Amino acid sequence: MESQQRRSPGGPALIYESNDETFKLFGYSIGEMRRYLESIDYQTFRYEEGRLLYCAPDDLQPELWLDVVALGPARREALAAHIDPGWERAKLVERCLFWGGLEHDNVKHYLARELAARPELVAVSPALRDLQQRLPGDPAN
Repeated sequence: MESQQRRSPGGPALIYESNDETFKLFGYSIGEMRRYLESIDYQTFRYEEGRLLYCAPDDLQPELWLDVVALGPARREALAAHIDPGWERAKLVERCLFWGGLEHDNVKHYLARELAARPELVAVSPALRDLQQRLPGDPAN
């Protein structure tokens, strides 16, 4: 990564796994990592169906782990035609239902905790209310 990419005005594209369990080992959360990146003028994006979807620091990440890319201003400008402001609610709900249906307890506990932290999102979605009732409580509480 020596050369031009590192020296470009917008800095390199940062590709990383956004993983709540790993972040917790080091005292961070998904939102804290995104806020830090935004403080140095990077924004985080998920890649879905050929598009880059902006992930605001407080946006719900239904997946316990997800590969994302953080881009500085120059790269965002260069890729502007491929960037969307975020997810449609229907897609977010669909992803929550998928991850909430997985058999792994750590995934279910993570999603239960994230939904509990977002009552305004759950309140407007009958599907998320139903999912939240089916998920186990968070053993960390």
